[in-house]
Amino acid sequence: MNKLVYLYELDSTRISPWEIDRGRKALYEEIVMRGNRVVLTFQQLTDSKIFLELLKDKKDFEIITSLFENGALRLSEYCDPHTGKRICSASQYLQNALEGGRTRFIFSNAPVNNEDLKVIQCAQEALQYCNLDSLRNLKQDVGQLENYIELMFHISIQQHAMNPVKEGSVYTLPYMINWVRRAKFDNENFQKLFLSGSNCLQAVKSKIIASGKNLQSRSVWLNSLKEEKSVEIKSVAEAIVDLCYNYVVEDSIYNVSKRYADEEFLSDFQKRLYEFWKEYREGKHALMNGEYPLKQKIIRKLNWSVAKREWEKVKLKKPTEPAILYKSVFWENRLWEWKVFLGNLKKWFYAFIYIAFFVTVMKKEAEFEKIFNGNEIVLNLYTIIGKQCGNWIVGIITVVIAGIISSLLLKILKIPDILESIQTIAQVIMDFFSKLRFRIIKRFL
Repeated sequence: MNKLVYLYELDSTRISPWEIDRGRKALYEEIVMRGNRVVLTFQQLTDSKIFLELLKDKKDFEIITSLFENGALRLSEYCDPHTGKRICSASQYLQNALEGGRTRFIFSNAPVNNEDLKVIQCAQEALQYCNLDSLRNLKQDVGQLENYIELMFHISIQQHAMNPVKEGSVYTLPYMINWVRRAKFDNENFQKLFLSGSNCLQAVKSKIIASGKNLQSRSVWLNSLKEEKSVEIKSVAEAIVDLCYNYVVEDSIYNVSKRYADEEFLSDFQKRLYEFWKEYREGKHALMNGEYPLKQKIIRKLNWSVAKREWEKVKLKKPTEPAILYKSVFWENRLWEWKVFLGNLKKWFYAFIYIAFFVTVMKKEAEFEKIFNGNEIVLNLYTIIGKQCGNWIVGIITVVIAGIISSLLLKILKIPDILESIQTIAQVIMDFFSKLRFRIIKRFL
């Protein structure tokens, strides 16, 4: 609970149905089920298909915005390697990317068409002047892009949305690719394939250096792999690059909780790569140079409103510092559930206090009726409209007075009214079943 977590599952290369489903579940589990904060990179914000798919639904878009406000989702600041300039906001990052009328790189999954210069110019103006009119005045449908830029505005002004830059040295992509060459796999066939892929990457590295291109760019490595003739060697080399890239990104994030200790790095890498390769051959992972057809999978919608309600009522301190090793510890998960339960219990307690108070006041209805029945105006009313109808009116007036008295007293005590109390009880029950549904989906579907 309350750890800062980087999710490999949200990488922009994860685009298969299985990967999208797994990424959504991973994000939901960390925020809703474990009470951890998920940190995104700017690259994930612009290119992660898993994250960007959530923005298509207006309701989910509003919830994601609130999660940035509450600090459940955060963005990692960084220094631009090209200019040395510190990138401190989502708007600043996107403006730099759109500078000059064309994107400096491909927004592979973001709602930006690289060839539509007019839309790019309008998007840049919207970001620069914090005004969406330039996009709204376009004749074409840019609703998703409008939502996307609106999210950039929200993130850029939120106090808890940004994660500071990590100071000091960090791992580089060439260093990481060279480091993992020491990995040993029990499966002899895969060990041979892995060594072939590693040797291929050493040759690619020499070509990149000779060409003067950026060794820190994953795209440069992947594009250079296209010259390799063997599809299998090319694919395993691509998997190595993708995994190393995510290790480097994770290491560059301030105060992130890693899932391995330094001495366990190679074991973690071996486990991840072998599982990835096994699932890739089953058609669950997509590779740029892949040869296996992707399996289809139903991507089930998750109830993100639970996350919004829980993070609004459970006030956590800033992420644990210094960062501790990430482990899914039983008691930590129970602690988060206990905090959520106490928050719900408080609301239930207030709801029952109100209901009990309202019922008590209603029991005094007879005393109110005696007061009314002894009034000369009421007696005259009975003679005009009849005894039965008069009783109905007196009953209605009694209920209204009881409600007013209850509301005034409970407002002073800052206890929710009856309608809000009933709604709260219903939401708590619905949230319980939403979490139960997630556990079933994760385990069996």
